[in-house]
Parts: sequence; C-alpha cells; structure tokens
Amino acid sequence: MSVADSKLANFAEKMRKDFGETRMPARTAGRPVLSTTSLTLDWALRKGGLEEGGIYEIVGDKDSYKTSLAIRMMASAQQQYPRKGVAYIDLEKTFRGDWAGVLGLDCSDDAAAAGRWLHAYPEDSEDASDLARQMAMSGLVSFIVVDSVGGMESRKAFNKDAADDIVGKNAQVITRMVKHLATLAWQHSCTILLINQYRANLSGYGGDLSAGPKAMGYSTTAKIEMKRIGGADAVRKMKFGDSEEPVAQQYRAIVSRLKNGTPGRRAEFWANLQPTLQYGPVGINTADEYASMGIRFGVIAREGKGSWYVVPGAEKVNGREAVVKLLLGHPELLDNVRRGVLAQGASSPSDDQETSQDD
Repeated sequence: MSVADSKLANFAEKMRKDFGETRMPARTAGRPVLSTTSLTLDWALRKGGLEEGGIYEIVGDKDSYKTSLAIRMMASAQQQYPRKGVAYIDLEKTFRGDWAGVLGLDCSDDAAAAGRWLHAYPEDSEDASDLARQMAMSGLVSFIVVDSVGGMESRKAFNKDAADDIVGKNAQVITRMVKHLATLAWQHSCTILLINQYRANLSGYGGDLSAGPKAMGYSTTAKIEMKRIGGADAVRKMKFGDSEEPVAQQYRAIVSRLKNGTPGRRAEFWANLQPTLQYGPVGINTADEYASMGIRFGVIAREGKGSWYVVPGAEKVNGREAVVKLLLGHPELLDNVRRGVLAQGASSPSDDQETSQDD
C-alpha cells in the first residue's frame, strides 16, 4: 500500500470513529431484500423486492389492493425478522384484524404484548410523524406502514375554523417526516411503506396526482402505482349455492419511479379474495403467478413437442394447469422458480414489457 493509500485508509477509519458506523458505514452494499409477496412485482422492482432501509410509496384508487398488499408485506417481514416488530400507523382507522389475519399477519393480542405487532392510531400528522420516527429510531421495528399520506391532516388544521388559512401546514409536516425517515430507516435497517391516494390535479393537465408534497419524490426509493384491472376477464367467479361470487381479481402494478434502477416495469397478478380449492388461499395466487413467470423466462422449460413442462426439482407435467397444480402447496418448488426468474429477469432484453398472468 502506498503512502497516499495509507493516508486515505487512515482518514476513512478516523471518520468512522468520529461519526460512528451509522453515519459512516464501512460497507454500504448488499442490503437484505424483503419480498412484496408478488414475484412479478419483485421482478419489476429489479432487486427482488424492497431493499432494507428504503422508503417506498404505493399509490392507487380505492379497491386497488394497496392495503391488502401492505398487510401481506408486514406478514412477510414478521417471518423474515422474527425478533423484530412490524408497525401499522392507521390514519384512516379502517384496519381490520380479522382480514389481516386471513392474509397471514399475526396481529393477535399475544403478538401485540410481545411487541411483534404495533398498531398506532395517530390523531394528526404530527402524531403520525412522531410515531414513525420513534419506531424507526428504535432499531426494533423491521417494517412500518403509514396508511395513508392522503389521510394526513395537521394539528393546526384540526384546531382551526373552516374559514381559517391553513394552506401548506400539512405539507410541511409530511416533508419533515419523510426527510427524517429517509435517514432513520437507513441507519436502523427499517423499511417503510407509505400508502397514498390520488387527488385531483387542479391545473387540469396530466390527470390525477398522488397526494403529498414534492419531498416524497426525493426521499422515496420507488413509487408503485396500483390499479384494479377492469372487464369480465379480470374477475374469476364461482357459484356458491344459488349465487355467483367473485373469488379472484386481477391487478396491475407499475413501478413509475425507481432510484436504484430504470423505472417502467409493469406487473400483473391475481389476488384471491376468498379461499378455494381451485385457486388456493386468500392473497396473491402464487402458483399461477410463478407458473406464468417461470414459463416466460424459461425457468420452467418446455420439453419436446406439445405442452410438456419441467419444473426445476420435479418431474415433467403436461399443460400449464398441471404446472399450477404442481406448484400449489410446494414451497420448495416455488423457491426454485423464484431464484431462476429473478436471475433471468435481471438481464432480460424485454424487461420493460408488461408481465401478465395470462402468458
């Protein structure tokens, strides 16, 4: 090592001692990734999911699967980080524990008593900001959901009369919150998901906008736009006695902003609204999704003529539906497909094309 190199190394070491590892880490690469629980969305994010320490915005109209997907992510975080808690900052006051439990989240009284499940009911934006910052700063919470930015209102707004001028107060609180969280989330390895809504664009140009100040665009790692796909082909129905009910709905996710890669990837997936033997449990139809992605990227290889497919780690089967049936309830086969898809998708020449569950 030359004298110049030695001085540089000594300077870097001194900076780490003076400011600490949280401000001057020796290594910054290789952050763990948390799956969104959708393989197509993990692929669209280019990293295999949400990077630990990042802030993500998910925006969409009502009934676009935003909150349900966030609940699935919290359940995933509980499994990946069993010694840490997950938190839900409930500004909308619409969270329902029974539905969250069906989606796999442990929000029981025992989980709350152990600190693995934190459910907060803030009164205003300032309250929500303080809660989120203290949770992130603790280092004991792996995943925080704020639901929603569009529902945040400042304390001053609540204490003013309807005719009083309160323009900008709420935006100031949200700006400070996301700026602080950007640092705290990174330092304390906490991933944050901000659920958002569309608001009318008063300029009349460019369609609706997501709520919140411009600072969100600078502080968030990615923006995911959710949409429920319309039309009869995007709903699966089944008969129960004399009635026909929807059992699954198709959704689209677009990664419209991405700081750690090129944005623009689209993903589609089916979400089961109730459990059935044909489509599986409530939540994202994992077997159907993995079959489509595996076949698309050649991880599930077509063998010979006809419709014979070979799933990694299993015998060949005939037809796509047989692939779905094989994958259903076999996590070891799903892991094989996932690894292959994410490896292939990282360098795919067609990676900005829409990924549909009907491939």
